[in-house]
Amino acid sequence: MTSLDISYRLSLAGVLLLFLALLTGGAVPHLVNPRMGLAAHTTGIQCALVLIAFGVLWPKLRVAGVAARLTYVVNVAGAYALWLAFVLGAALGAGRAAPISGAGHEASAAAEAVFACVLYLGVVSSVVGTAAVLLALARARGLWQAAA
Repeated sequence: MTSLDISYRLSLAGVLLLFLALLTGGAVPHLVNPRMGLAAHTTGIQCALVLIAFGVLWPKLRVAGVAARLTYVVNVAGAYALWLAFVLGAALGAGRAAPISGAGHEASAAAEAVFACVLYLGVVSSVVGTAAVLLALARARGLWQAAA
């Protein structure tokens, strides 16, 4: 994949997530936990905008090969996992792992475990992916040099 391919794919993934988040907003009143549904809607929009921004930034980064693919996959997976976790939590009524949006809701142990796993996967992936973009951006301007 070239730099422009990854830029395009990040932007496309972002616009698709934006579309899904907008649809999620329409489902909010029909979910078991509407407050978490609203969190899914806003999280999806925010993650979509981050993916689009990374798509715009990508040509300025000096990332290639396996590192480029991993950075792309981790960022897209993290964004979608965060949105999906809140959608699942809202639909299943799970909320232990997100005490603010999940207040007053508790689902079966299995539903809570799935919600927590997907949420934590999204958090870790997003942090790692964003750190990779930050380091690549710093390297592109000579602010940080990798060990030779």
